[in-house]
Amino acid sequence: MANFFIQSIFSVSYETYLNLKRLENVLVFVVWLFSHAFFGVILNSLMLTDFWISSSSISVLLFISTALSAYRIAFESNFRLTFPVNELSKKRFILSCFGVSRGSDLQAKVFRSLHIVKWAWLISLNISILLSHVRLTFWDLFSPRTLFNVFLFVVYQQLMAYFVISFVKIFTMESLKLQMPSPYFAAESFLSNKPNLIHALTNEDALFKMFGMKNLRDSTMKDPKERQEVYTLSQPGGHPRNWNSIRDVCLAILRQISSHLEAENVGMQAGNSKFISSLTVGIENPNRAALLLPPTLKPRFLGGIPQSKPLSPLAAFLKPYVEKIQAWYFMDPPVITTYESIMAQYAIESLYLLAMNAFKEDTYGVVQRDLAKIATIFLDFEVNIDTFIRAKNLNPSDKRSISSIQDIEAVLTEALCKLYVQYQDHIDTLNLTKDQLDLWELLVRE
Repeated sequence: MANFFIQSIFSVSYETYLNLKRLENVLVFVVWLFSHAFFGVILNSLMLTDFWISSSSISVLLFISTALSAYRIAFESNFRLTFPVNELSKKRFILSCFGVSRGSDLQAKVFRSLHIVKWAWLISLNISILLSHVRLTFWDLFSPRTLFNVFLFVVYQQLMAYFVISFVKIFTMESLKLQMPSPYFAAESFLSNKPNLIHALTNEDALFKMFGMKNLRDSTMKDPKERQEVYTLSQPGGHPRNWNSIRDVCLAILRQISSHLEAENVGMQAGNSKFISSLTVGIENPNRAALLLPPTLKPRFLGGIPQSKPLSPLAAFLKPYVEKIQAWYFMDPPVITTYESIMAQYAIESLYLLAMNAFKEDTYGVVQRDLAKIATIFLDFEVNIDTFIRAKNLNPSDKRSISSIQDIEAVLTEALCKLYVQYQDHIDTLNLTKDQLDLWELLVRE
């Protein structure tokens, strides 16, 4: 049961946007609310005095506090499985969870508990005034002992959730070292039953694949011996098996996200076709035109958005409240998920690091033969990102987050600039189109 609950909630694809329609958050809320409401009854039975149940107003305060606490845990916690910024041992991590320094997570949970009890007390106060059978124990809500015990119960819930989430992440995302398979047939046959980096990259499991992509990025960044396993040809046969597998997986990740953005661009540009056409008149390729616009006309920062139709007085009055409710409780998912963004960044970094080091280490030229293909996909991806951000900023009603796209763009731009500097004397041999060369040079200049 516990294993099913963890697998239903924790995942690499979880997003932290607030939406009451998300089933995994509703599941956490329901389970947490009723389990801790039941725990409150059990706790009451273990006490010498009937503290929780003796007063109806205290019972209301306890239930509302638990409900608000469950809401904050279910809809504001981050259940996404991701790699820590700093690799900590389990012992150091556990000790860090109990840190009480200023600004620590532990201190934040205590202040959140105070906030929860404050609102629960105000709601319970109003309920006690409105309902006659609760009004009889109205003054119990002003008991310092009552408030302190409820506060401790909420602190327990918040800390329990914090420790459970933290421990699941640290034990699930523990560092896993995957070796690059040997290019030699005999050695590979001997080790075929042992999971390796290529097995992880081609696996359907999202978590295992993310471990593979992180291992690939780390090994291409730090380990020349691992890079040699990529550049070396297989024996017998003389094929770059490792490189072919890595290239296909990384480019497939980038193509999928780029195609998704391209499809989004078609839909968004249709709604802004008149406005965009006024900026790209006389230019055959609107995508290229968007990237080549002078800074004063770049739609990313343009303020001249087409005016919408005027609203009726009632609609104008209700609009800000409706927008706040939508923003708080019914947010749209991001265009590109954080998981997709992380995988794309790993793919870009792995490809460009292998290409950069291939200049001196790739004896057989296996990576350099695919440099034109890599550059083409990188440039097309950059155009789709750039066009999407510009088109989205022309539509004020689109509230979807683009932070994950901007993270990809930062890594992609850096990769294109470094590749251009490394191979600038050989760019003409890649047989890129004039538009692609112009875009590449523009990115480097900017």
